[in-house]
Amino acid sequence: MKNEQYYVEIAVKAAQRAAFKLSEKARKENQALPVWKNDHIEYEIPKYTQSTPSC
Repeated sequence: MKNEQYYVEIAVKAAQRAAFKLSEKARKENQALPVWKNDHIEYEIPKYTQSTPSC
């Protein structure tokens, strides 16, 4: 059981790193990302990102 939680934490951290990299790339290239707001999808350009991923 403990082993399963370990792998879940690794997967979550990997997903957070991937989202951070995608957000940074979109911000640098001035591209919009899809965001779920008000019961539909809106496209927004990221205004800022964290200096480091929160992993």
